[in-house]
Amino acid sequence: MNKKISILLTAVVAGLLAACTPRVNQQLVAEPDPVALRLAAAADKASSALQTLAAIEQTRNPGEAVQMPPTAPRELRRIVSIDWTGPIEPIAQMMADRAGYRLQVNGDKPPAPIVVSVMAREKSVIEVLRDIGLKAGQRADVAIDPTHHLVELNYAPVSGG
Repeated sequence: MNKKISILLTAVVAGLLAACTPRVNQQLVAEPDPVALRLAAAADKASSALQTLAAIEQTRNPGEAVQMPPTAPRELRRIVSIDWTGPIEPIAQMMADRAGYRLQVNGDKPPAPIVVSVMAREKSVIEVLRDIGLKAGQRADVAIDPTHHLVELNYAPVSGG
């Protein structure tokens, strides 16, 4: 009888101890979504194409070495760092906001948005705005009116051909 009780007690204690051991959680590995993979590949191709177009435009129209005017207002000399690839209007608005200026858009927006790529590390707002204007090429122009605290984005006329 004692032997049966000790075996039963041992089995109960072993069962209780087994219940206290932590479970090993297996990680779930999800397969990548095919749509997300295609979208990422398309974004990579578009980014590469934009870089190629920018390089071609830079070769066709080499930028002049324009120095920042020494009399630029303090708000336009604020230092910013930005990495942007996208439509021109939001980045122009961001830079106008950083300077405390208002953005005024003139002209008709082209059917396809003007996409610019700006990588600026510790540059002044005026330098970034100049870079945006250069990258827009002949499709748009960026002008600054410090007396009215205004950044103007002037779209070139769209020629219907």
